Amino acid sequence: MTCLGISVASAAGSGEFEPNDDSFHATPVQLNGSYGATVETSNDEDWYVLRVNGGTQVEIVAERQGSADPEDVGNVIAVEVRQGTERVEAQLVASDVPLVVNYTVESAPVRKRPCRHLQRRSARKACIKRARARARRNAPPVQVAVADGCSPSCGPHIYRLSIRG
Repeated sequence: MTCLGISVASAAGSGEFEPNDDSFHATPVQLNGSYGATVETSNDEDWYVLRVNGGTQVEIVAERQGSADPEDVGNVIAVEVRQGTERVEAQLVASDVPLVVNYTVESAPVRKRPCRHLQRRSARKACIKRARARARRNAPPVQVAVADGCSPSCGPHIYRLSIRG
């Protein structure tokens, strides 16, 4: 299984578990869930983790739903999606244009020739099949970071993050 780490900003009263300001303290979430949160300051992030196998189709939708400040119009949140060390997507999201990322979670690499020690062809085939299944279960983590997209900070921003599979 892979960990889908979702970093979003602090949400007062939305059922979050604090502290979850980094990937080590991520709050577990479910596939096909929707999570509301608020970016309070430019340093504020909340992290969530979702465990899925490699090969799973995931749709991540981040939409800004406005600001806690009624005078705030046109400001943005920054969204970045990664798997392992590779960037999948990075964009600024305005209140009227949600970011939709459709992504197939990649499996962990299978080591080169994992079953060469086996003599019988049928045993090698079964060993390779098990190695590929293990690679799907151990896919690198996918992370989504949502933060204040203004410089200097123009938060707080209210937004919703939805994850569908």
